[in-house]
Amino acid sequence: LYRFKIVSERRIKLIGRNAVTWTRMFIAVLFGVVIGSLFANTPNNLGGALAKNGYIFLHCFIVLMLSAAVTLPSCFRERATLFKHRSAEFYDSKSSYIALLLTDAPLSILEACILAVVSYFWVGMRPGAGYFPYFLGMLIALECAGQALGRLLCALYRKQVTANSMSSIIILVFGTVG
Repeated sequence: LYRFKIVSERRIKLIGRNAVTWTRMFIAVLFGVVIGSLFANTPNNLGGALAKNGYIFLHCFIVLMLSAAVTLPSCFRERATLFKHRSAEFYDSKSSYIALLLTDAPLSILEACILAVVSYFWVGMRPGAGYFPYFLGMLIALECAGQALGRLLCALYRKQVTANSMSSIIILVFGTVG
């Protein structure tokens, strides 16, 4: 538990110092505005339903791509530090990974919330108590899945270029095939 606390405090400091943290929020606002403006004032007929499906698909695709794209560079940067600390027995891999998950979770949730709030009501998606939380939960789950994919590829490949390429291929295949 003490090791977990140390690793968590270190991770929180690194997140606060990292410029990418604040850039992620700006990108979420920017993509929310762009996606919202693309699908704004969508009518409530058959054509509008197809457009709103495109809105949902584009959101899913953007969230997966952004979360994997942000996770991969940070994982590759921290991998050398993790190996050094683990070999010096500062902490074990399990406490490091759990701390990584728990400290990244609020940022992931905030990013998904910003992306959803900026465009959901602007596009005219279903209002109501049950619909927006479902959409938001889907985006948060996809954000976590993209991060998990990024961490998996970081563990599997030695070079970041290969992991980035595989990430794009995997997300495109799952996006087109389902």
